[in-house]
Amino acid sequence: WDFFRKNRREIILFIVLLFAQALMEAIALFFINNSVREKILYSFYAIHSSLFITTIFLIITVYLAISFCALKIERQTVLTFINKLRKSWFLLLLNRSPHSITNDQKADFIAKASYHFPLVSLGIDNSALGFIRWILCAIILLILSGTQSLAVFIISFLIIVLSFFIGLIAYGIAKYYVSREVASYSMVLRHMDLTLSEFPFIKTFKQEKEALDHLDTIVGIDTHFRIRRDIWLRYFRKIIYVVLSLTALILFILHREHPEIFQQ
Repeated sequence: WDFFRKNRREIILFIVLLFAQALMEAIALFFINNSVREKILYSFYAIHSSLFITTIFLIITVYLAISFCALKIERQTVLTFINKLRKSWFLLLLNRSPHSITNDQKADFIAKASYHFPLVSLGIDNSALGFIRWILCAIILLILSGTQSLAVFIISFLIIVLSFFIGLIAYGIAKYYVSREVASYSMVLRHMDLTLSEFPFIKTFKQEKEALDHLDTIVGIDTHFRIRRDIWLRYFRKIIYVVLSLTALILFILHREHPEIFQQ
């Protein structure tokens, strides 16, 4: 919590920029609507064409600037947090007496520093920050759809609920396989580090074959979970694509057969 307290300004600024970015993207989607677009284009273009073009370029510039600043703050904050976490673990190791540190503990730290912490950074990006983006987009979508018809608002709400359950399923699958992949890949790193730490012993007693056989075993376990994790995560994108396509098809049919539903 000390980290969040010290970096609260950056975190608040990031959320504000993220909200502004999501708002501009949502407005751009509503701009696709013919009636809204024609009214805005006519009112702007009726004043002056050069003013209209300047306004478009200004909006694009602001959007790109907001996106750049949000991405920069996000990466700086996340990496600062990970570096602070890595330094704290390293400091705990340095504060111990030389004789109390075993090769197993050294291998554990190498596994954390080289694999666990980058994975934590990836988890923050995809889970924590992804959830914040989803909340902001959901709020903006409900607000903007509320300015349309009741049918549009209900459809938007159902889409948000559906996306929430899809996200929960994806998170559960990812957590199941990622947790096992972390354990299996950590075993690979620990084994390699311990083998090098005990290299004189292995060479003296000719344990090279045993070391390689054990490496093949744990690499096989790690590969097993990696393949299944990647399949589930990438295959889920196809499922989401199918769901969105079916939703668009249903909306198209409803709009064609019952246009009164989408009237104001």
